[in-house]
Amino acid sequence: MDMLAILKAVGANSSDLLRIFLLQTLGLGLAGGIVGVAAGVGVMAALPAVFGNLLPVHTMLEFPWRSILAGLGTGLLTTLLFCLPPLLDVRNVRPVLVLRRLVEQGPEGIGGWFARWWARRLQLGISALVIAALSGIAWALSDSAEVGGWFALIFTIALVVLLAMAAVALRTLRFLLNRVRLRLPSFLRHGLANLYRPGNQSAAVLAALGTGVMLILAVYLMQAMLLRDIRETASPTLPNIFLVDVTSDEVAGVKEFFAHQPGVNQAIGQSLDLMPVVTGHFISLNGKSLADLKEQHFPHRMLENAELSWADAPPAGDKVTQGKWWTGSGAAELAVGEGTAQRLHLGIGSAVELEVGGAVRALKVAAIYRADGQHLGARVAFVLPSGQLKNEQATWYGGAHVDPKQVAAMERSLFAAYPTVTVINLADVLERIESVVDQITFVVRFLAGFSIFAGLMILASSIASTRFRRMREAVVLKTLGATRMRIVRTFSVEFSVLGLLAGSVGVIFANVLTRVLLSKLEVGFQIDWTATLVALAGTSVLATVTGWIASYRILGLRPLQVLREE
Repeated sequence: MDMLAILKAVGANSSDLLRIFLLQTLGLGLAGGIVGVAAGVGVMAALPAVFGNLLPVHTMLEFPWRSILAGLGTGLLTTLLFCLPPLLDVRNVRPVLVLRRLVEQGPEGIGGWFARWWARRLQLGISALVIAALSGIAWALSDSAEVGGWFALIFTIALVVLLAMAAVALRTLRFLLNRVRLRLPSFLRHGLANLYRPGNQSAAVLAALGTGVMLILAVYLMQAMLLRDIRETASPTLPNIFLVDVTSDEVAGVKEFFAHQPGVNQAIGQSLDLMPVVTGHFISLNGKSLADLKEQHFPHRMLENAELSWADAPPAGDKVTQGKWWTGSGAAELAVGEGTAQRLHLGIGSAVELEVGGAVRALKVAAIYRADGQHLGARVAFVLPSGQLKNEQATWYGGAHVDPKQVAAMERSLFAAYPTVTVINLADVLERIESVVDQITFVVRFLAGFSIFAGLMILASSIASTRFRRMREAVVLKTLGATRMRIVRTFSVEFSVLGLLAGSVGVIFANVLTRVLLSKLEVGFQIDWTATLVALAGTSVLATVTGWIASYRILGLRPLQVLREE
């Protein structure tokens, strides 16, 4: 802006200046886009070697002209979006006011806020056009107008929210500092005050830093939670062989067999998971007989020939979502699977009449549970206390995790000992699934690395962009008598607090974004406190280190060396 003011003072008009600096900025954007395209083409050429196991056929990679043009267009439009507002700000400003911008204050209050935004109506209009163009590129790349529209909307919301959160954080810091100013060391007070002094770029830097933190943390959280969900699905403790038609007389012997069988996974605390199943007949639900329920779309076959089990604690893989499990084995209660309870309109306290072995039992629903679909408990929708069913004739089903190399020998030994027990072998299928999951994990992490690298570049460049402002400040402080160590402490406070504030903004937005995206994928979300704290501390440290990497030379500058350049 100083250069703009000087050029206007010697006769340049606003349109000339706008074209000069616009051309310069777009040239930088084009250069960056070309470097990015070259890196992308190099990575694309290396992908077959990296993903060789996932690409069983020989691939012929074509030169991606469409993606290259879209990448260059996106880079230039984004550059245009962020360089026009500051350039357009000086169209109608006299040079003397530009030179006095650090001390000139505009109108205050709500009226002044509206006046400032109205003065920027042209910038807002151009920004809307650029965002619409970026939306068009997203539409072209995804072949979906809906994706393009959502991209433009979320992009705008993210930018506005990040800027708003940055402004709120700075105002809050200023309010707190005014209350404790006299009780703080001078270098700490000066470093904090640098964040909101006139002419500062803290809000913009906070938004850029926050974007980088949001990008890195959101990618990490998405990756970690998706891979956790995949890993749980293919966990080595889950059964890979299943037993069918085990009689009550054979239960103890089959358990003993698996307890001493080579290759059986003991990680879950037992070698074999067994579940009894008893057949029963429902008579009524909530006081209505099955005949009265014929007009409703209930699964009558399931009720007339229902499979029941017993357990005095929630079976492995079942999570109680409503009510609580009984404590006594003789309780007149039952638990119902969540999906079945919804279809039958059963809730906590619902009355049920059930006939088993010729005896009618009046029960109440005590718990509703959700099965994970990976354990034997998912097979049965109705669970009763053991005292209600353990004397009835039951068929037992089992599951165990056996080393795939030992399955064949186990099957031969089990058939010799218990020829009536049927073994369903899924070990080979699950082994192939686990291999694919390992490859998917690698691919996800490899691709996430690009986003993380981009976020780190945002962190570094946003801090480095303020180097010249800090250079002038350092020489002024030296002129006033400040020592080198005092300048180091002052700038370190500014860098670290800036990183901490940006980390807080980015962490909040990353968790919100991750929760929304995971809900669309039907994957559970929980706050990763370790990643959150590491992101906060890491951003503060990274901001300080990056700031000094970009600014270390200013400590050796002599005041006259810089002041003469002015």
